Parts: sequence; C-alpha cells; structure tokens
Amino acid sequence: MVPLAWADFTHLEKANAHVCFILRQQQAALHCASSQLANVNPHEPTRVYRGKLCLDPGNRFVDPSPASARRAMGMAKPDPAGNALGGVVWAGNGFVATGERGTILTSPEGSRWSIHPSGTTSTLRGAAWNGSLFVVVGDNGTILTSPDAVAWTARTSGTTATFRDVTWGGSAFVAAGDKGTICTSPDGVTWTTRNSGVSVLRSLRRVVWARDLFVVVGDSGTIRTSANGVTWTARTSGTSNALMGLTW
Repeated sequence: MVPLAWADFTHLEKANAHVCFILRQQQAALHCASSQLANVNPHEPTRVYRGKLCLDPGNRFVDPSPASARRAMGMAKPDPAGNALGGVVWAGNGFVATGERGTILTSPEGSRWSIHPSGTTSTLRGAAWNGSLFVVVGDNGTILTSPDAVAWTARTSGTTATFRDVTWGGSAFVAAGDKGTICTSPDGVTWTTRNSGVSVLRSLRRVVWARDLFVVVGDSGTIRTSANGVTWTARTSGTSNALMGLTW
C-alpha cells in the first residue's frame, strides 16, 4: 500500500471548472479540475474552510476515497519568498490569494500565479469581490481595495483590530475579526464599525452571505446573524468550542 500523509488547507475556492486550495503553513496553492473531486458541483460556487487533502510520497495531492481512483492534482508555490497564504477568492476570470507580509497573488486558473505589490507589510487574511471591486482585509485593521487586483489602495477602517475575513452581501461588504469587530461598507471605501454584541475577548473567524443573511462565527461557539450587516442577533451553537469555518 502506498503511504499517504494528510495536509491541511485553510481555504477552498471553487469556480466553474477549477478548484483552488490554499495550504496552511506550506506556502503553496493547489488547483485541480472540479470534475476530479467527488461530490463537487462545478456549477455551484462555494467556499469551504479548514479541511484536509491527502498527500502521496511524490507530493501529489490525491483523493484517498476507496470508492474512487486517486486523482493527482497540481501544486504550485507561487510566492518565492515563502510567505504563508491564508485567503482566496474567485472573481469570474481568476483567483486572488492573500497572505503574510502583504502578499497578494493572482491567477487565471490556479496553476500560474503573479505577485502584486500591496503597499503593506501586514498579513492579509481575507478577500472578497463584488463584481467590480476587490477588498482584502488583515492585521491591524488593514483594508485594501482594487478594481483589477493589480493596483491596490489602502482604506481607513476605523479600527486597529485584526480582520479575519470579509464577504460581499449584495449591497455591502462585511469584515469581521478580533475583539468581536464587525465593519461594513457599501462601496469598500467608507467603513463603519457595527455593534456585534460579541465580547472584545473573542475573535470572529469567518463571515459569509447566505442569500439573504450574513452569518459570522468565532470563539467560544459564537454565532451572529444579520440581514443587513448593521443589527446582529446572537444564535445558540450548542458548543463552547471555537468555530473556525463556515460555508453556504
């Protein structure tokens, strides 16, 4: 039997015929055809966090399911500086990935990557796209915007808390992070801090838009929901463990 090892990934972004994984602590991006993955519908974009992929001795990522053949997927290390990557978003015609020391990468299909200067050395942890504008967020309240993912502009967030994630909800961006911080913006330029009702001792880890509802999750089983990003309602998760991932 061929020995296999498990490799963590922090983000998965699925778009049309391609899937892009960002691998935790391996400074690498992985892509494959959606048809190579069991139970993946390439026509239904979705994001999954905190998963695992199977790594064979040849450093190829494979599907370990006994019900299907192992399918090799290509891995690239797009940042020669070796900065860890932590976020990825699909924008209709390519991926944008973010990471340590202000790293921003773009790729048309997940295998060929280009590095772009961000103007910051802060770690960038999340990215969103509203159809005409990219927003990336990160440490120390960092928010950057770009219409093309090449030229980036710093925006004033009004907070020094670290942002962990950002999403677009049809009419507003919502960014969430440490100290229970939630900020919203209709255009990515002007940001307003909202009252999440979450203790400053807790971090909000992920935020998604679920057709007509924003949902954020975080430390100590925290879940909050909002229809507009302004007013947030506490929900009961049934756990005191940190919630690290979320998908719709």
